[in-house]
Amino acid sequence: MRRLDLKRFLRRLSSSIGISLFLALVMIGVAWAVEVTVDTFDFGSQSLTANGGNPTVYGVASGAGILGGEREVQVEHLGGSGDVAVNIDQGNSDRLEFTQAAGVTARATLRWDGSGDSAAQLNFGLGGIDLFSESNDGFHVSIVAAPQPINVTFRVFSSSTNWSEYTLVIPGGISPGDYVDYLIPFAGPYDVFTQGQGASSEADFGNVAAIEVLIDGTLSAGADLSIAVIESCDRRDYADLPNTYHTILVSNGPRHVPFGLRLGANLDSEFNGAPSANADGDDTTDIGDEDGIQATGNWNDGSGEVTAVVSGLVTGRVACLSAWIDISGSAINFDSADQVVDRVVVNPGVNPLTFTLPMNVAQNTTLNARFRLFPDSDQDGSCSDEPAIGSTGEIFNGEVEDYVFEFTPTAVILTSVSARSASSIWNIQFPALLGLYAIAALFLFRYIQEAEI
Repeated sequence: MRRLDLKRFLRRLSSSIGISLFLALVMIGVAWAVEVTVDTFDFGSQSLTANGGNPTVYGVASGAGILGGEREVQVEHLGGSGDVAVNIDQGNSDRLEFTQAAGVTARATLRWDGSGDSAAQLNFGLGGIDLFSESNDGFHVSIVAAPQPINVTFRVFSSSTNWSEYTLVIPGGISPGDYVDYLIPFAGPYDVFTQGQGASSEADFGNVAAIEVLIDGTLSAGADLSIAVIESCDRRDYADLPNTYHTILVSNGPRHVPFGLRLGANLDSEFNGAPSANADGDDTTDIGDEDGIQATGNWNDGSGEVTAVVSGLVTGRVACLSAWIDISGSAINFDSADQVVDRVVVNPGVNPLTFTLPMNVAQNTTLNARFRLFPDSDQDGSCSDEPAIGSTGEIFNGEVEDYVFEFTPTAVILTSVSARSASSIWNIQFPALLGLYAIAALFLFRYIQEAEI
């Protein structure tokens, strides 16, 4: 019998665990990216109301979940009869709510400047916050209500003379109860920020002294807005079919920078794909946003039919749609033979689509599908001149939705579950960590066996 050498065993075990941990981290991709929270709006309650008799009001609040520890708010009533109000963390809302009475125009300014003094003055006391952190490249903003068009301007200051800004145009159509994520890029190929008007130079997003958000309610009298969170991160909208279809980041899975254009009413974002057998991994771990495609007909007569609901388009614009269906059932990625829709023009609202399929392809079976919505980049109303996209890779704006269509002799059933959970990445982390522990346990068992020979 060979004596068990404890030092040798621990060296080999640590090496094995190190390799396993590396592989586990690769599997979960950027799931541990470091977010920089600007405001979660669930601390520092505020309720401010302005009107014709009191046209400008100010307020300061402090608390956890607020960048720099304090938030300054200025509310201005600009016209109309009635009130404009800003409510933050009131009741169970955990959000910022900007509301205008019918016919009222107003604006609100929120500042995070680390000063703790009057909300009437912008200071520069954040002390050089690094918004880039690990791989962060934009402001993640969750909009939970914007029924009418409204503009939101983001300003980032490195000093009193150096700042950058971008105005987000929200076209409306986000009803209370909906959930739409935006990622407003400040780095990389999609950077939308420009030098602020009157600034000497652009801001350094790695050395931030103050952040300002201006809600402009003058675009539509009576327009309201509700925001759930503002943070710096690198979230994307990902897919959720099994990873044999290239779903997660390390497989170059399909992902979209969320920027308002979407299938259905909702659009959430994640740090990685969420592979699952029923293509519901995204829905069961966060917001159920696979709500834009509905299969119709029996698909056995040589054609397939779906309706695609498109939201988030500015009036007069169109978008483009491509789709893939695993007709052969290979479950090994999508290839050119699987593409059934290629850069088809879709309009705001409901779009019926028909495409060619083999006869009887859907006879008592299930078919896996992937749909990708993306912008008409040159805004000419045509998609045929847009670059062809694949079932993988990154696109600015739009959304990817994966589906499993289950066909019975009489109907088509969409396999999907819509729910919410506190964690949007645990379904990826947990299997990876289980694999790590399993490898370590197997190594221990094998080593003890060898030692006893």
